[in-house]
Amino acid sequence: MGKVVLLAEVISHFAQQQQGCAVWVAPAEQHAEGHHMVEELREANALQHMIFVIGQPDQDIATLQAGRTLAQMLAQEGSPVFMGIEEELVQEGTLPYLSPRDLATRIIVSHDMAHHDLPTSLATDATIVLSRTLADQQLFPAIDLSRSRSALLECEEVDTAHVRLAAAVRMALLDQPQTHRSQLLQLFCTQPFFVSEPYTAQPGVSVPLAETLQDFATILEGTYDDVPEGLLTYQGRLPVHP
Repeated sequence: MGKVVLLAEVISHFAQQQQGCAVWVAPAEQHAEGHHMVEELREANALQHMIFVIGQPDQDIATLQAGRTLAQMLAQEGSPVFMGIEEELVQEGTLPYLSPRDLATRIIVSHDMAHHDLPTSLATDATIVLSRTLADQQLFPAIDLSRSRSALLECEEVDTAHVRLAAAVRMALLDQPQTHRSQLLQLFCTQPFFVSEPYTAQPGVSVPLAETLQDFATILEGTYDDVPEGLLTYQGRLPVHP
């Protein structure tokens, strides 16, 4: 579902823009997958900005404690820290060990699994849920906007217009998923990644937040209702209306 590519893109951007590093915490079961993940991250030039904390069997709480302690130490030294946690580590008994809000970013990367939801009380900045359906359609990043959440959209971190726009986009995707406009919104969520350039031959695109918000507002207004869906796929920024 493109988890490693998404992770590499986010960490590379975080390192370049904020000179930060990432602490990635995973359970013992991730040892085998971790080797493959490391190679992919190395190819994407993101590994140099990462530290892996992989636990021992039945030691989830200790693994989280180790990851959090390491991330806190880095943060105290003045480094912005991105703390990533594999979904398998998120259990009700582990929640108290994630509660301090003293890191730059805490994020859970989840998979699209039937009858599964992450705990709503988890004190993270963001929960990204990946969708097998979107991945099968080759729509990347394959993020399920209906289940992914950002705490920054639920507090005073961003202005009211941003919060309302994000809610309107989610509502359009949930309430009218089969309409042409909702399809345009979903396709516009695709993004050309910098770390994917060697494989796609398509240049990565970084779009300022204000422009992104304006582009989504324009689509919601119906300005692009008469264009083919393919026009907005992997564009990054809204193309000129033909």
